[in-house]
Amino acid sequence: MKHPAEMELALLAGDDLGWLKSWWISRHLKGCEQCSRQVAEFADLRSQIPDLNQMRDVSWPQLAAEMRANIRLGLEAGSCLGQLTQPRLVTPRFAMAASAALAGVVLFGLWLQPSPPSRGAVESQVAVLEATGNGISLKQGGGMLSLMHSGSDAVTLTVSVQGAMRARWVDADTGNVTINNVYVQ
Repeated sequence: MKHPAEMELALLAGDDLGWLKSWWISRHLKGCEQCSRQVAEFADLRSQIPDLNQMRDVSWPQLAAEMRANIRLGLEAGSCLGQLTQPRLVTPRFAMAASAALAGVVLFGLWLQPSPPSRGAVESQVAVLEATGNGISLKQGGGMLSLMHSGSDAVTLTVSVQGAMRARWVDADTGNVTINNVYVQ
């Protein structure tokens, strides 16, 4: 179970959390004793804060003066170490130049990209391998190559997924086995 952060529990105890986060954490508290105890402790501590203002033995003006002195001391120590530099922010001129350069690179890339071939050009490049009644035909770009198997009616055709076709038959006149393998790449 993922518990809410301690800071969120403290904010919930002081009613300083947004309504959605409050609702989510309240749902979590219904099933988590540990987080419920922490929220109760934060609420108890918060209820004691007004009582601290009534303490007579604390000199609030003296405490404020000590805090100011400590802040000044910290600033002086920082100046002894050297000037604290502010992080350099990106100037609008630099951002515009970088955006223009990026747009130029994208446009140049689009200009270099070859245009897609037309549908007719793609169809003319595609090789089609098919079995016909008297052989194997390979068609591409308007041309055709045919391997004929004549002299036999018992032809065994085999087709592979890789784009190859095989025709086997026994010549009735000679008794020789003929095998035609056609591969398409």
